[in-house]
Amino acid sequence: MTRRTLLASAVASGPAIAVAAAGSAAAVDFTPSSDTALLIAWSDHVTATRRRDALPDDATDAAVAQCDEMDDAARALVESHPARTNAGILIKLRYLFETFGGSDAHAAAAMELRPPTSACLEDHRHRLLWALITDIERMEVRA
Repeated sequence: MTRRTLLASAVASGPAIAVAAAGSAAAVDFTPSSDTALLIAWSDHVTATRRRDALPDDATDAAVAQCDEMDDAARALVESHPARTNAGILIKLRYLFETFGGSDAHAAAAMELRPPTSACLEDHRHRLLWALITDIERMEVRA
């Protein structure tokens, strides 16, 4: 069973179940009060983006499609699944920062590859959104 299939069944089932993280023997608790599905979806989005970016210019359509399918499924879940914790809210805010900004620099900052550039923060809406992200991160550290 693939990670995507496990994730889909976890989201569909609703009650508490254990989802084995891909590549890990540890079980992740999925309860209605957790954001496990969002955390996995965000991880899949970042992975798909990195894989697509690493493809050579002459990559096959199938290789690109595989990355796109993984990313589309992850994005759909981030957009539709409700956040239940600060971690889930952070994922949604990072996703919003990435998509609202629309640049590679916004995506890199959202995926925590590097801090946002000054160009990313020129618009007051982007600055406010980034401030919300950092506020919630600080709240999580204190919790």
